[in-house]
Amino acid sequence: MSQGSAARSDPFVSFITNVPVRRVARETVDAYRSTLTDHSVTVPKGTRFYDIPASVLAEGDRWGVHIQSNIVEIVRMAKGMRPTPLKDGRTTSGITFVFNRAGQLRIGQPES
Repeated sequence: MSQGSAARSDPFVSFITNVPVRRVARETVDAYRSTLTDHSVTVPKGTRFYDIPASVLAEGDRWGVHIQSNIVEIVRMAKGMRPTPLKDGRTTSGITFVFNRAGQLRIGQPES
């Protein structure tokens, strides 16, 4: 069996050769950019206080990022803001949480 026919019978090689090069290049660049950028989630005004961690963790899941903070830490971050954005168990203003691909979470605006 020659090397050329072995390459044609390999399903991985045939998959790669059938994919348009531009699409692969675009997907590679998009994946690289996603590793560099911060992602943000804004919890809207009027959200119940204990729904905040679920919103943040769901956004991390949507981006395929394991958020390193747990529910208690997210609640503490929100409660620690000054002036406090909480009243009667609901948010009085939007709260923006920012996380990176490493899963580090903070409150604030995404870096440009």
